[in-house]
Amino acid sequence: MVEYKVKYKGDKIENFTVSQHPEYGKEQKNWPQEFQICLFYPDNVEKIDVKLSGMQKELPELKGKAKPLFILQNSSGIGYGVFAIDKTAMSNFSLIKDPVNRASAYISIYENMLGRRSATPEEALHFFAEQLQKEATELNIRLIAGYISTIYWEFLPESKRLKISEDLENTVWQALQIQTAKNNKKILFDCYQGIFQSQQAYNNLYKIWESKTTPQDVSLNDEDFTNLALALSLRNKDNKDMLQKQLDRITNTDRINL
Repeated sequence: MVEYKVKYKGDKIENFTVSQHPEYGKEQKNWPQEFQICLFYPDNVEKIDVKLSGMQKELPELKGKAKPLFILQNSSGIGYGVFAIDKTAMSNFSLIKDPVNRASAYISIYENMLGRRSATPEEALHFFAEQLQKEATELNIRLIAGYISTIYWEFLPESKRLKISEDLENTVWQALQIQTAKNNKKILFDCYQGIFQSQQAYNNLYKIWESKTTPQDVSLNDEDFTNLALALSLRNKDNKDMLQKQLDRITNTDRINL
C-alpha cells in the first residue's frame, strides 16, 4: 500500500511525504519502485516522478506548490501495488484529460473500494456508471463496465440490487445510445445484458432477440444471440424452449456441435 501525507501552510504545500507498507500482516517489507504523482488544478496539472526505495520519502520539490484540487498517485500506471486515492478525484474527474491517467484512477478507486478505503461499493458503482457516458477510450470503457458488473453482483446485497437495478440499467442503456464508437456500444450492450433484472429490460432484450433487430451500430453474431437467449432464459423459467429455438436458428454446423 502506497500512501501520501501532505501538510499545508495557508494555500501552499509545506511538506509532502509518500510511504509504503504491507496491506496485511505486521512484517514491514518494501520494494524499490518508480511512479508518478499528479497534482490537479482547475487549469493545469503538475507531474512529479517519484523513486521510492525505502518505507518513506519526502518530496521537497513539492514544497511551495499551490494546494491542488486533488492528488493522483501512480498516474502513469507503472507503479505496483495499491495506491491511496483522494476521494475528491471522483467529483473532479473531468479534469483528468489523459486516458492513461483515467485508467490508473479507475483502478485505484476500485482497489481502494476493495480495501474498504475511500468509496463504498455503492459510491464506486454510481461513479463508474456515470463515467460510461463520458469515457470514450475503449479500454477504459471495458475496464469500468467490468467493475460495474463485479460490484453489482458481488458487493451489493440482493435488496440493494433490486432497488437500483432499473436506474442502473437505464444509465447503461443511455450510455449505449450516446457512445459513437461501435466497439464501445458493443461493450455497453454486453454490460446491460449482464446486469439486467427489471421486467422493462427483459422485454427490451427479448424483443432484440426475437426480432434480431439490434440497437444502431451494435453487431451481434450467433454466439451473441445464444448468450442473450441464455441470459433471458435464466431470468424467466417459462422460456424453456428459447434455447432450442436459438439452436434451430444457428446455421453453422460446427457451432451447433459445440
